[in-house]
This record gives sequence, C-alpha cells and structure tokens, in this order.
Amino acid sequence: KISTSVCSPTVRPQHTPRAPRHTAMSVREDFSFEAPLGSGSSGKVWRVRRRSNGDALALKEICGFDDQQELTQRTVLSEVRLLASIRHDNVVGYLESFIEAGSLHIVMELCDGGDLYSWLSGRRGERLEEADVWRVYGGALRGLQHLHSCRILHRDVKSRNIFLTARGGVKLGDLGVARELSPTTALASTLVGTPLYLAPELCEGRPYSGKADVWALGIVLYELITAGRFPFTGSNQAALVIAILAGEYDRPACSEELSVVLHDCLSAAPSGRPSTTQLLTSLHCAGAEPLEAVPTEVEEVAAEEVAVPAAEGSG
Repeated sequence: KISTSVCSPTVRPQHTPRAPRHTAMSVREDFSFEAPLGSGSSGKVWRVRRRSNGDALALKEICGFDDQQELTQRTVLSEVRLLASIRHDNVVGYLESFIEAGSLHIVMELCDGGDLYSWLSGRRGERLEEADVWRVYGGALRGLQHLHSCRILHRDVKSRNIFLTARGGVKLGDLGVARELSPTTALASTLVGTPLYLAPELCEGRPYSGKADVWALGIVLYELITAGRFPFTGSNQAALVIAILAGEYDRPACSEELSVVLHDCLSAAPSGRPSTTQLLTSLHCAGAEPLEAVPTEVEEVAAEEVAVPAAEGSG
C-alpha cells in the first residue's frame, strides 16, 4: 500500500497561474478556423487563430444551444462557469465563451501535442521509458488533485482527455461532465464516464466519490505502462462490467514503485484507493520528478468573477 509516512516533502504554495483572457466579448469573425481537432455528439472542437494577435487556440462549438431546454442551457452555462474558476498548469485553460448563431463557443488554450490516446496509438506498441510514464502520469495526477482540492469530480478521466503540449506539458481537459460537490456532499450518483474506465462502484450503480477518478487514472497508468493496452476488456459492455467487477488483470512488467501505485489505484473497494494527495506524496517518494507542492488539506479556491453568456430567460 502507498504510505505517506515514509517522507515529508516541503509544502510550498500551490502554483495556480492566471491564464490571460480576452476582455471583450468575442465573435466568430475574430477567429480564423484552421482545422478540426475532434467532434462529438454535442459539437466540434477547432484549431483557431485570433485575428488580432495571431494566437493559436482551441475553440469548442456546442451546436444547437438555442434549441436546448432552459434547464439544459443552465446546466451547460454552469459548467462554463466551473471551467472559468480553474487555474492550474496541468488543467487545460479556459479563456472565454460567447453565443453566436445559436451555438455556444468556448475558447481554450491549445495543446498542440494532441491527446494522450492518439500519441500512444502512434507509437504502435513501443513501450515508454519509465521516466516518461512517471512524467505523464504525474502531470495528469497534479491536474486531478487540483480539481479534487476544489471539490470537483472530473468523472471522465481517460487518455483521450489528457492533452500534451509541444514543450512536454501534460494537461487534464474536457471537463464537460465535471461535477462540483457542495461542502456537505461527498458522493455523486449520476452514471457518466467511458465504459473502459468505469470503477466497480459505478458498474454497480452505487454512489461514488473522487476515488472513481483515481480508478480511471489507474487505467490511464496501465495504458502508459503497456503502450496502450487496457487491464479490463470485454466483447460487449456486459462482459466488460463482469471483468471489472472480477478485478483480475495481467500485471504488466514495471518497477515495484509503479506496480504499487497501479495496484492501489485499481483497488476494487474505493476505501482501498489512495486519495490524489496521497498519490502525489508517493510520486515524490518514488523520485519521479520534484513536486511544487503536496497540499495537506482541501483548499477553498475563490472563483474569479468571469463574464459568461447568460441563457435566455435565466434572469
């Protein structure tokens, strides 16, 4: 098991950089659309360039926003406000948002190295050096720990939602299904996420906490160690759920330190999984790379006042 008693890292103030944001409300004409970066059921993500200064950015376009019911609009705008409150080196930065032609546009920093899943796929089974496994895992962990310190569950941690920069940065992104917990709430109950990354408690329809994110990060760690394989698979979703609940997987060849972290993240019982803060401490103890800080308690983070578009009729 991961122990936090074997080392006592020096705690420094957590670095939460303030991403520069465009102060005036933008419109589509302010951007040149260069290439699609991805698409989903709700819309597309584009690589764009701001005409005024040439900055390369990512723009997420949620189509048919005006056609959605008011409750859905309120939910989406609440998620935009949540994005606006987060500032961390290992979380994709939100810049601004606006509504035009019935679509909601969310402008974010561009991660020009693409997503982790595509990067691993491009290696065609070539395994990573363990130092690179620690580096990528550590970056995603830092971003996730920051969300948890703000009482935010990501709820869709996966390699497709971890992004890389050309300079070697690692950022956790796509917080579209993130859930903010109230100060008196520790568990969520809505089933979300990608099947390959679902924790056992989600498979069984039980309430879950940040430990479900820890499980999903463990799946990502397995992908990193094995160059893209998954610990639990099935010919259909029912078979996959059975495999997850059985908890048996092939142990990959890796160092003892990595093996311990992987084993603990994939503990069947949520209580058996470490918190993200404990995982940060284990990262420091393993000597993977220096930590800026290991927070000792949940920090209250005050969100900046951010101008976001109001849903029509929302007051």
